[in-house]
Amino acid sequence: MKKLSVIFLFLSISVIAFALITVMNKVDEKINELEVNLAAQNARLQSLEDYVNNLSPDSLFNKEWFLIKLALARVESNDNPNAVNPWTFASGIFQIMPIFIAEANRLQDSIVFTKDCVWDITLSNQMVEIITAHHNPKRTIAGLARTHNPTAGNWYKERIIKEYEYLKQLSFNL
Repeated sequence: MKKLSVIFLFLSISVIAFALITVMNKVDEKINELEVNLAAQNARLQSLEDYVNNLSPDSLFNKEWFLIKLALARVESNDNPNAVNPWTFASGIFQIMPIFIAEANRLQDSIVFTKDCVWDITLSNQMVEIITAHHNPKRTIAGLARTHNPTAGNWYKERIIKEYEYLKQLSFNL
């Protein structure tokens, strides 16, 4: 009987130990996941800092337009200048497509931009500015949504507005 109690106690301790090890492994997995998410968030913050540092002086003087373009970047790429859409191959912080590059070049009357320009935040910003100046001179969110993604529905404009309102709220808290 005493041997049976010892065996039962040993088995109980083994089950508890196994459960603790399983829980500890789950905690380690969650910690690793959080560390990966934090690293990704830090990378996005760095890309935002790069974006701000590479803005044209005109954009810096117009806070509202700056926030609208930042909202567009958040909607398009979640502030990731290395983003690529696997379906459309739109790329960069503004998810620029070849037709957008062609339009920016057409408006310049020369080939200034290439497909590699989408990876450069400054050049991407210049393309957005050139196309906006021609197709959306009043610089409205609706006009930006229409020129940047003409086939998207009203949901696209609403997402940009939502991000813009969020960023505007943040900027008032600075």
